[in-house]
Amino acid sequence: MLKSISAKLLFRMVLVTIIGLVIGLSLILKFSSDLKSSTAENLTTEKREQALMLIQSKIETALSIAQSAVSANPNLGEFFLNGDDRSLYKIANNISDDFKRTTNYHGLSFVAFDQENRIFMRSFAKQPDPAKGKKAPRDFSAILSGKVPHSAEIDLSGVGLFITASVPVHATDVNSPIVGVLDIRSGLGSIARKMQKEQAYFIAVLNDKALERWKKGQNNPKLGSYYLAHNDWFKDSVKWFRQLDMDHLIQKKFTLKDNKAITVSPLKNSDGDVIGYYLVGIDMDHPDMVNAMDGVNQTILLMLVLIVVLMAILMLFLWHASHKIVTQPIQSILSAIRQVEKTGKIDIELNSHAQDEVGDMTRAFGSLLNQINQALKEANQTVKAIADGDFSRSMQGQYQGDLATLKEGVNASAKSVEFMMNELSKVMQALENGQFDVRMDSNVAEGFRQLVEGALQSIDQVIREINVTLSAMQKGQFDHRVEIEAKGELQWLKTHVNESLSSLNSAINEINTVMSAQASGDLTQTINGDYQGQLDTLKQSINRSSEQLNQIVTDAMEISVEVNNAANEVSRGALDLSDRVQQQAASLEETSATMDEMTSSVQNTTGHSKKAAQVALDVQQKAHQGNTVMHETIDAMNAIQDSSHKINEIVTLIDGIAFQTNLLALNAAVEAARAGDHGRGFAVVAGEVRNLAQKSAEAAKNITGLIQENVTRIDKGTQLATESGEVLNQIMESVEQVSIMIEQIAQASSEQAEGIGQVNKAIAQIDSGTQQNAALVEQTSAAAESLNEQANILRDDMDRFKTQKSAPLKLPKKS
Repeated sequence: MLKSISAKLLFRMVLVTIIGLVIGLSLILKFSSDLKSSTAENLTTEKREQALMLIQSKIETALSIAQSAVSANPNLGEFFLNGDDRSLYKIANNISDDFKRTTNYHGLSFVAFDQENRIFMRSFAKQPDPAKGKKAPRDFSAILSGKVPHSAEIDLSGVGLFITASVPVHATDVNSPIVGVLDIRSGLGSIARKMQKEQAYFIAVLNDKALERWKKGQNNPKLGSYYLAHNDWFKDSVKWFRQLDMDHLIQKKFTLKDNKAITVSPLKNSDGDVIGYYLVGIDMDHPDMVNAMDGVNQTILLMLVLIVVLMAILMLFLWHASHKIVTQPIQSILSAIRQVEKTGKIDIELNSHAQDEVGDMTRAFGSLLNQINQALKEANQTVKAIADGDFSRSMQGQYQGDLATLKEGVNASAKSVEFMMNELSKVMQALENGQFDVRMDSNVAEGFRQLVEGALQSIDQVIREINVTLSAMQKGQFDHRVEIEAKGELQWLKTHVNESLSSLNSAINEINTVMSAQASGDLTQTINGDYQGQLDTLKQSINRSSEQLNQIVTDAMEISVEVNNAANEVSRGALDLSDRVQQQAASLEETSATMDEMTSSVQNTTGHSKKAAQVALDVQQKAHQGNTVMHETIDAMNAIQDSSHKINEIVTLIDGIAFQTNLLALNAAVEAARAGDHGRGFAVVAGEVRNLAQKSAEAAKNITGLIQENVTRIDKGTQLATESGEVLNQIMESVEQVSIMIEQIAQASSEQAEGIGQVNKAIAQIDSGTQQNAALVEQTSAAAESLNEQANILRDDMDRFKTQKSAPLKLPKKS
C-alpha cells in the first residue's frame, strides 16, 4: 500500500503517461490521414493549375496565330470585299497544315464572318460551304464596330467545347474600315494527351446551362448529372472517372477515394457563367505521390519516436517537479508548526512562489501566522501608546474571528480613554479661550464630571460679575462695583478690580475739573491728587500740558504785535517790487518777438537746404538704378550672345541629322527598288523622308545665317551698353559730390537754426520767470495784507485767556 504523497503522485504520473501515449498515437494516426489527404490535394491542385495554365497558353497562342494570319496576309480584306471565300479557304488550310507539321496543334480550324455578322468561310467544311451567309452563332458586333480589338475565350460549337480567338480584318490597313472577323478554333485534346503522359487524367464536363445552347451535348456520355464536353478528346481519360460519383466530386471540390485523388475547377464562358467543370485526377501510386507519401511516413515515424521520448522526459520532470512543488513545501509548513509549538514565537516568515494549491496553502498558512503576529504587535503598540498619553492610537489591521474580537476590545478601551481625555481637553481649551460656560458630555463618569463642572461654575459667576462692572466702566459709569461672594484668588481679583475702579473714578473727576477750567480760558488750574502708575503719568502729562499751554498763549500775545508791524513793512516793499518787475517783463516781450522772426527765417533756409539734399539723394538713387539696369542689360546681352552660339551649334547638329537622314532615305529607296512590287510603298515613304531631309537642311542654313547676323548685332549692342555704363558711372560720381555739398549746407543751416532756437527758448524762459515773479509779488502783497488782518484777529482771541503773568493779559490795539 502506497503511503507517501511522492509515491502516490509517481503512480498516477505513470498512469497518465500511458494514457497520453495512447491518445498521442491516436492523434498521430489522425494526423497521418489528414497529412496524406493534404499532400494528395496539393499534388492534384498542382496538376489542375498546370492544366489551366496549358488552356490559358493555348488561348493566347490561338490569338497570336489569328493576329499573325491577318498581318501576314494583307489581301484578306480584298477577299471579304470581293466575296472570294475560296482564296481565304486556301490560306486558312495552308496555315493549319503548317501548324500541324511544326507544332502539336493538330485540330486548328478557321471560321470567317463578314461585316453583317454572317458566316463567310469555314476551313473544316466542304466547298462550297452550305452554311455561307447564315447568321453567326455568336455576336461579333463589338469587334466589327471596333469597340474591342479582339476576343479570346472558351466557347461551345456544334461538336462541343473549344478554344476560340477572334480578330478584325480591315479593308487595306489598320486605319481602313473593318470588313470582317477571322475566328481561329482549337480543341483541348492536346492538353488531355499531355496530362495523360504525366500519369494524370483531365476531362471537362458540362452542366444543364451549357446544354441550353449546345443541344447536341445530350448525346455525349453522361457522368452523374453532367455530360462529357467532347467524345474524342477525353475518350481515354473518361474511363478513369466512370466509377466515381461525379456529383459528389464536384460538390466536395476535392476527393480522395478508392486510391484516387481528384480536384475540381469551374469552367466559365465569356459572360462569367459556370457552364461546367474541369476535373484533374491522379492515382495514389503516382511517382510524385509515392515520393510525397514516403516523406509523410518518415515524418510520422519521427513524430512517434519524438512523442515517446518526450513522454518519458515529461514523466521524469513531473516526478521531480512534484517532489519539489508538493513534498518540500509541506515539509516546510510542518517545520514552521513545530517551531511555533516549541518556542511560542509566531514571527516566522513562510512564503512560496509556486502558483498552485500547495503554494496557496503555504502562503495561506504564512498569512495566518503574519495576521496573528501583526494583531499582537498592534495590540501591544496601542496599549503602550495609551500609557504614553497618545489616545488616538488604535488597531487598524483587517482581522477575522477571534483576532477581530481582540481588535474590537482593544479599540473600545482606547476609544473610552480617548473620549474622556477629549472632553477634558475641550473644557481646558474653552478655559484657554475665555469660555467658562462649557460643560462636559453626559457620557463622562458622573463624579469626575461634577467636580470639573463645579469649578467651572464658580469661575463663571465671578467672571460674569466682573464683565458687568467692566461693561458699566466702558459706558462711563465708574461707580459700579463687584458685589458677589468669592474665595481665594477670585476674592483677590474682586478686591483689586473694585480698588482700581475707585482710583480711576477719582482721577477722572479731577481731570474733568481741569479741562472745564481750560475750556473757560482759565489756564491756572492743575491736578493735585495722589495717583500711581499710568494715572500718575496722565496727571503729570496734563499738568505739564497746562503749563506749556499757559506759556504758549503768553508768547503768542507778544508775537502777534511783532507780526502786525512786519506785515505792514512787507506790504509796502511788495508794491515797489511789483512796479520794477512789470517794466522788465515788457522789455523781454520785445526781445522775444525779434528772436521769433529770426528763428522763422533760419528755419525756412534750413527747409530749402533739406529739400535740395533730398532731391540730390533721389538723383543719386536714380543714377544707381540706371547703372544697375545698364549692368543687367549688359549681362542679358551676353546671355543672349551665348544662347545664340548654342542655337548655332544645335542648328549645325540638325543640318548633320538632315544630311544623315537623306543618306538613309537614299539607301531605303535602293532597297525598295530591289524588292520590286513589295517595296513600292516603302519607296514612296523613303522619297518623302528624303524631301523632308532636304527641306530641313535648307531651313537649317537659313537659321544659321539669321543667327550669325543676330550675333553681330548683339556684339555691337553689348559694346554700346558697356560704354553707356561707363558714362552713367561718371554721372553717378558727380551727383554724389553735389549731394555731399548740399547735405553739408543743410547740416550747417540746421545747426544755426538750432542755436537760434536755444537762444529764443532761453529768452522765453526768462520772460516766463519774470511773469511768474510779477505774479509772486502780487501774491506776496496780498499775503502781507492778509497776515496783518490775521494778526488783529489773533490779538482779539488772546484777550480772553487768563495766565499766571496777567489775569487776564491785555494786548495793544491796532494803530
